[in-house]
Amino acid sequence: MSVLPVTTNPYIIEHLDYKAQEKEIMIASHLLEVEGVYAEGKLNETVFDLVRIFCANHRIQFGIRIFNSAAFIQDRECITKLPAFHIYYKDEYEKSFYPGDDPAVQIQYMLNEIKNYNKPKRTRWSWKFPKIKWKWSKKSRVASSDVA
Repeated sequence: MSVLPVTTNPYIIEHLDYKAQEKEIMIASHLLEVEGVYAEGKLNETVFDLVRIFCANHRIQFGIRIFNSAAFIQDRECITKLPAFHIYYKDEYEKSFYPGDDPAVQIQYMLNEIKNYNKPKRTRWSWKFPKIKWKWSKKSRVASSDVA
């Protein structure tokens, strides 16, 4: 009798992965902020619509601003082309991405990096219990022959 290999439908696996990703993003959504950055005089709001809708659906704060390398260090050091998006976690810059990149994948990647960075290192616990010595005084001992 031959046994057929059991496989799970790949659509189900993909759907479960998607739901896990959505859950993780929704849990962290109140700590996230996405900021769109564009060149002065070159505002095309349709470029920002995909990310804006994603942020609205996931309750992530979203804003748009002009590129300013003098005021923002992340503009000066992290952006390679415009328009771009910055991801902030707990009001600290984490990552930049660009139009054409999937915002869910970028946020998930950033959350995984933070989770792995903040994961406490496993340490070996050793318990040392103090030695307890029980000493009974000779007066408190009762022998069966003493009881009347």
